[in-house]
Amino acid sequence: MNISHYIIQKAKLNKAKIAIGADIDCAQKVITSAECAQAKGYAEVTIISKTRLATKVANIVVPNPAMQLISLLKQEKIDGVVRGTLGIEEILQAFYKQFHIKKLFRIALLKTPSGKMFFMTPVGIDDGWTLKDKVKLAINGAKFIKKLGIKPTIGILSGGRLEDKWRSKRIARSLATAEKLATALTKHNISAEHMQILFEEAVKTKNFIIPPDGINGNLMFRSLCLVGKGTGLGAPLIGSNIIYVDTSRANATYDFAIALASALKTSASVYHN
Repeated sequence: MNISHYIIQKAKLNKAKIAIGADIDCAQKVITSAECAQAKGYAEVTIISKTRLATKVANIVVPNPAMQLISLLKQEKIDGVVRGTLGIEEILQAFYKQFHIKKLFRIALLKTPSGKMFFMTPVGIDDGWTLKDKVKLAINGAKFIKKLGIKPTIGILSGGRLEDKWRSKRIARSLATAEKLATALTKHNISAEHMQILFEEAVKTKNFIIPPDGINGNLMFRSLCLVGKGTGLGAPLIGSNIIYVDTSRANATYDFAIALASALKTSASVYHN
């Protein structure tokens, strides 16, 4: 069974209460996605928006949809949220006010044009710059994947092939850091292999890819999804029991992101640093 099937199966089993944000300028794809997700039994969906929307899905109308979205989560009136088409700055402000969280660490679920799905972190440009940070991201990412009932297999990327270490100090450091990361994760009983710069090979056999740093991860995401006809299916929060799935306003649909949020339903919603 592939990643998609695991997530859909768990979503239908949980049928969690999921809220999604809708900006009025691009609300129709949120409406379509919410109706689709609810009809398929992925979740009980509520759309949060500034104006009343033409839909049979539950719709809460408030002046500040982002604050309402995260407030409902804090009050445990819903199980999880999907950003939808709301701005990220609004969401960050709401998280800071409601949970005192200054930064969101995420793991992206991506799909290649051929249909292969895999997780990837870091994807934030200021994430994963030290070995300690990468170990923490990898361990939290692995825990997240296990919550879905999937065994994580990690492919660690670096700045070249092993034989390229003489070409520059920066490449040598990248290779050495990747080797240390693989060793550290193995000590935590996590399946991890240094795949060097061979992303094309790593994605064939691994379901969790770790780029050299957040800038590389962000560029890989953009290259795959915004240029290369791949798909970003959502970027859930990791290192926390809070169910939040980040999405791009450029996404064509959000029904799978809603399913992903529903699949992550847990009994707790307490943030852990």
